[in-house]
Amino acid sequence: MLIPQQLPVFPMSQLHHLITIVTNRIMKISGCPINRMQFIIIREIHSKNGLSQTSLARLIGMDRNNLSRVCAELETRGLIQRKVREEDRRHYTLELTDYGRAVYLRGDQAMENYRQLTRRNYTPEEWSTFKDTLQGFFLNLVDIMEMPDARLVPNPALKTPLKPGPAPERTDEHRGSPPDGVRGEHSQPKE
Repeated sequence: MLIPQQLPVFPMSQLHHLITIVTNRIMKISGCPINRMQFIIIREIHSKNGLSQTSLARLIGMDRNNLSRVCAELETRGLIQRKVREEDRRHYTLELTDYGRAVYLRGDQAMENYRQLTRRNYTPEEWSTFKDTLQGFFLNLVDIMEMPDARLVPNPALKTPLKPGPAPERTDEHRGSPPDGVRGEHSQPKE
């Protein structure tokens, strides 16, 4: 359990962690055989009625290597299939299989339960404000990612590399034999 005073330290990473735990638990209880990330992938494939792996990676902000690994697993499990594009036979699209569509629908129902639970203590107006605030924060981060380095750190003093200082001298208390019960690197066991 998180202590409320700890929340401001890393709120976004803690929030992401909790969302993952809760949504994975809801998926499992609902008999949905995929996790949150896999659901996000099949949801996007479903909503676009098939798309390239490159487009999918951009849409969900996932590294292409990791996405490739997850897609290969989903394909092995029979949820998605790769189809060659008619207009360019060198490329393919990812599409849901019939089983993948059934899993998507089950996952979507499970996620609707999650959405209702997370909104239960908010009025519609409060929830809308919260969503708008998060969206604005997200757009700020996207904008910041596109900024040149000079705008990210305008203070030239911060760009100067730090020079390491001399190593601290070891004092007598750090020399000699290790404390009782602790064996040194080359010490022999007592007989």
